[in-house]
Amino acid sequence: MADHSLCRFRWAVCQIDILGRLKSQSAVREALTELPETLDETYERILLAIPQEDREFSQKTLAILAAQSELGGYPMTAQVLLDMVVRSLAIPDDNFYNILDIRETCGCLVMFVPDLVPSYDPENPDSKKHVSSEEVDRVILAHYTVKEFLCAERTALSSRSQISRFALQEQTIRREWADLVLHTAVSARASERLISEDSIDDYCLMIGCALIGRWEELLVENGLADACLDLVNPAGSHQSRRLLPSRQILYFTWSTTPTNSRVAALAECYAKLWWLVANTALEALDARQIIETPLFIGTDQKRPHLMRPGTTETCLLLLFFSPAYLQGPRSHNARRIIMSLTLQQKIEHLASTVGWESLLLAAVVEHNHGRPTGSLLEWILQKGADVNACPCCLTPLQAAVQLRDQEAIKMLLENGADVNAVGSVAGYKVPGTGLSNELALDSPLRILRTAPCAFDGQIASRLRREFARINTTKATLEKLLLDAGARDFTAPL
Repeated sequence: MADHSLCRFRWAVCQIDILGRLKSQSAVREALTELPETLDETYERILLAIPQEDREFSQKTLAILAAQSELGGYPMTAQVLLDMVVRSLAIPDDNFYNILDIRETCGCLVMFVPDLVPSYDPENPDSKKHVSSEEVDRVILAHYTVKEFLCAERTALSSRSQISRFALQEQTIRREWADLVLHTAVSARASERLISEDSIDDYCLMIGCALIGRWEELLVENGLADACLDLVNPAGSHQSRRLLPSRQILYFTWSTTPTNSRVAALAECYAKLWWLVANTALEALDARQIIETPLFIGTDQKRPHLMRPGTTETCLLLLFFSPAYLQGPRSHNARRIIMSLTLQQKIEHLASTVGWESLLLAAVVEHNHGRPTGSLLEWILQKGADVNACPCCLTPLQAAVQLRDQEAIKMLLENGADVNAVGSVAGYKVPGTGLSNELALDSPLRILRTAPCAFDGQIASRLRREFARINTTKATLEKLLLDAGARDFTAPL
């Protein structure tokens, strides 16, 4: 009953709008004698009244608004909508279309909603604070029944071509609008101009990630995965445009331009949980590219890295094991559990390309004398990683010895690690570990006796993290290795 009442009210609003457009009393009196009985008939009359030369413009306007409505927010200004319609129809730049054409041609099918938006200081282009507000008109479909009518099968099957040409297919309008948004966003160029609510480039950059998050499967199925990766490419020129922190495209703060933009985009996909887009990125990468590409990412300095507090260098392998990058606030136990499960999903996804053995080395590096029970190191061993495989320069045991990590050493030995296995100079070089690959041919015992500790105990002491575990002596570790049959040697090349 309530829904019926709303439709009757909507019907009345449309009649008032239609009558208000008439130019004479006689025309009004005649229209009153021929009022349509239903809302569908009302919408049909509105569409039939659109001049022939304006129908393509109106149809595209309604299609874009119908697609945008599915995002559940992000209404565009009238100027952005006009620019989208003109661009999607490839109308020449010297056209005479303006915002009033939207109101005139679409009538009561659309609604103009006044909104106050921030205005930014032109004398201070780096400022993120607005100095005043200005009023703009945002455009939305006037009522949910407009989209229902346009997408209904009865509209598509109408015997009148003037009506059926306005019929919309939901999957098609999503794909076409997403294509327009993504390609507009990635083609945006660096600009000194301030943020503008009336800029089609700024609008597309703002909603790009939300659009992918909502329609990822549709975009990948329709060949738009590369456009999604281009959007989160830190090296793209569109990243230089001025956006508010709440509208930033990238999850990470990139200190320098990555040498391999596809690896960087893959890292962003994992951070945003775009699994299908990540699959597309993986198809164009091999294990060596993923493992050896250095990533320079800013971290929260309140939680610096125990081994490498003064540098931002990392790589995709290490990224998932470091709390300074992805694991979020430690005070919220529920969030930590959720993040831990998410990290495991990411690691499993990446393992299909780089292998569990490479990830095992990363888990050892980021173990940092932490508690072994329930750690990601223990979990990766349970997944069946071969502790004696050596895809990287160093074996996991060599890495654990360099770090003086007694718990990791014991865990590796208990899982069958060869205490005398050495690495390979031809293996993957993992950037950002803080370890010396020059020790690849030294046995773990030789490394313990001759190489300096890669773990800075003073840093950990200042951070009050596992302080008691840092005092592990070389003698304790040496006995552990010797009891397992360790020998002191350097293997030949």
